[in-house]
Amino acid sequence: MKHTVKFLLSLILITYFLGCKDKSTLNIKPPDFSENYKFFPIKDGREWNYELTIVDSVQGRTVKIEELGRYSQDSQCINYYKKGILSSMAFWSNDNNKMGCCVDVTLIDYNQLGCSADTVLIYQKTNSNGWNFIHQYCKKQFATEVPNYDKIECIKTKQMIIYTNGNSLEIINYFGYGVGLVFRQDTNFDKSGKIVTREIRKLMSHNF
Repeated sequence: MKHTVKFLLSLILITYFLGCKDKSTLNIKPPDFSENYKFFPIKDGREWNYELTIVDSVQGRTVKIEELGRYSQDSQCINYYKKGILSSMAFWSNDNNKMGCCVDVTLIDYNQLGCSADTVLIYQKTNSNGWNFIHQYCKKQFATEVPNYDKIECIKTKQMIIYTNGNSLEIINYFGYGVGLVFRQDTNFDKSGKIVTREIRKLMSHNF
């Protein structure tokens, strides 16, 4: 009889503690990164209208056109259109307090906002094609070249891709708070460091 009572008491205590543990687990809320994600505020149907300038230093030619970016929840990417024709897609998304693309590439690390150095390395990868590095500026920056958005605080990043043949690509991005990509500059260099081509995107307006 005594053994039975002890067993029942033990069972009750175990059940009680397990119940308490379950309740405490349910009360834990996941971290809220929504404020950080406002630097890349994607939502179905949102649009960004850019002025795209393409400079070909080899041919001595400059072209200016408009480019429309529209986020699609179905495909989970930004579709870019030139003259109404789909020209490219950016599979960028916010997750786990970072913004990334292409399986493992980190384009923004929100954990590094306010870091103590000038810049911090947020991504690096080496493969048979070459080397890929992305640095993020610790302090907020302003896209002073973009008239309508030059007063908006931005996260600035600089990406450098060095190919095995000696050519390289530099990508500079400004992501504005509450807006998204405000400015982007892609510059291709030859092995001697001379500019071959440059593409500059400046946000003219957004629709959301």
